[in-house]
Amino acid sequence: MKYLGIDYGSKYTGLAISDSQGMVATAYSVVSNDSGMISSIEKIITNEGIGGLVIGTSHNLDGSANTIQKYIDIFSKKIVDVTGLPIHAHTEIFSSMQAKWGTEKSVRRERKQEKYNNKIKQGDRIDAQAAAIVLQSFLDSQK
Repeated sequence: MKYLGIDYGSKYTGLAISDSQGMVATAYSVVSNDSGMISSIEKIITNEGIGGLVIGTSHNLDGSANTIQKYIDIFSKKIVDVTGLPIHAHTEIFSSMQAKWGTEKSVRRERKQEKYNNKIKQGDRIDAQAAAIVLQSFLDSQK
């Protein structure tokens, strides 16, 4: 089964896709968290033949849900209602940090400059890479 990994963010949401055997995750894209996000993700699900969703959960180090988790829960319900696909929650702890370590970009992601032009930079794949890390961790846990 092909999975879509989702690393939900308050401004940007990273997406990753597995191969059809559900073995290897690859960074796919970054979508803006706006009113068209669900529709964009739905199109990707249809175009790519996705059979399941893996969404990163966000918790503090002590295991308690952090502030963004309530928004992840709302998003999860919406995406399941729209797609009808099964959803698997998987921890995203340190996924963004791991993604940053795996790139040549600075740890600060240069997001301050983006607020001036309100566009995701073509080369900025941190959010998608974080989604791939979450998805790969899920896939590995299924073996």
